[in-house]
Amino acid sequence: MGDNKNKYKELISCRIAAQLLSEKIDHSLPITKELKLKAHMAICKTYRLCESQIIALRKAFVQYFSALTQHPVSQNKSLTSTAKERIKKAIRRKAV
Repeated sequence: MGDNKNKYKELISCRIAAQLLSEKIDHSLPITKELKLKAHMAICKTYRLCESQIIALRKAFVQYFSALTQHPVSQNKSLTSTAKERIKKAIRRKAV
């Protein structure tokens, strides 16, 4: 029984696994942390779900920011003269 207790002592909690996963997305982990993460993944269904969600979120953010840089929002905040005239005409019609 004592051997099993030592074996499980090496396993990490879900909270630590989530922290390591976050680190793993940004950079490679040292082999010891990577092995602990893999061991946790082997026994924890919730971790596998969490991992797929975090990876999907990261992918969505990368695509979103990529789209922003490819198609930046216009910084021109003034209306065109055509738009101004349309607004003036609409206001006059409502005033009458």
